[in-house]
Amino acid sequence: MPDDVAEQLAALPARQVSAYVTEALRRRRISDDMRATLRAAGHKDFPYDPIGAAQRLAAQQVSPEA
Repeated sequence: MPDDVAEQLAALPARQVSAYVTEALRRRRISDDMRATLRAAGHKDFPYDPIGAAQRLAAQQVSPEA
């Protein structure tokens, strides 16, 4: 497990770790299902890249409305 994730879990009260992980996995499954549905409908899937997105926005390669 990556250190940043382990630190985040270690900061939780012991009795909340299972609930936290359960919620995270459920949210991930919903997100994955939504992405699969959008791909099936013909939408392009873009990789998670918040730094690149911010750079493209700052360079005005993409309008804020997009």
